[in-house]
Amino acid sequence: MTRNSNIRTKRDITNAFMELLETKSFSSITIYDICEKSLIHRSTFYRYYEDKYDLLSQVTTSIGNDLFQNVNSNHESSHAFYEQILDYVDEHKQPFLNITNDVYNELVKIGSRFLMENSKVMDDPISKKIRHSNYSKLACDFYMSGLIEIFKNWVDGNYKISKQELTETLQKLME
Repeated sequence: MTRNSNIRTKRDITNAFMELLETKSFSSITIYDICEKSLIHRSTFYRYYEDKYDLLSQVTTSIGNDLFQNVNSNHESSHAFYEQILDYVDEHKQPFLNITNDVYNELVKIGSRFLMENSKVMDDPISKKIRHSNYSKLACDFYMSGLIEIFKNWVDGNYKISKQELTETLQKLME
């Protein structure tokens, strides 16, 4: 297979997986579902991924890196980092909800690393707290795990507030 064909096949598998996450939880998605949706044979799937958890890990890492790179590139944005993340979550509610339980730790790890890097160059209240903490890694994990849990609960309907109300509440909490 050519390199372009490999890239196209992986893209098709990823797109099929993301479409399935619109209607099904990760735990209920099967390899058969992914292969059927992406119009490939099982052996093709296993050429690229060990199992659905490997696919999930690669997709999660890619989404997390893209998300936090986008936030990282918007230093001049008037929106705080959590507002930018909330915008992304709002646009992708169902897949976020369907994978959050399965990828929670990966999202925290990627987000925590992002907070650590950002705290070195940003001057917002959270970055200052992280820089001045004796345990900056712990602080980053604390903030990111809390944010992801809040976003998950908001998407799940446990907070009956608008996105704007959530943003304002987070702004007050982050001061």
